[in-house]
Amino acid sequence: MWEAVWYGDVDYYEDRRPLDALIAAVPPEMQFSLSKKRTAKEAWDAIAAARIGSDRARKTTLQTLRKEWENLA
Repeated sequence: MWEAVWYGDVDYYEDRRPLDALIAAVPPEMQFSLSKKRTAKEAWDAIAAARIGSDRARKTTLQTLRKEWENLA
């Protein structure tokens, strides 16, 4: 399964099972958008982007939270 998710170099039928597992494992609000992905790798990358975000976005969020914390103190 992880070969399909990490590398994406498996055939169509070997990719269906991991893709279905990923779709079943996410919250219902993400299932529709993931069902439009062609491969398990694309779905995994979409989950990672939605859950982790880019490094720049995380740093910006961290700075915002720090400012809010300082304003509370």
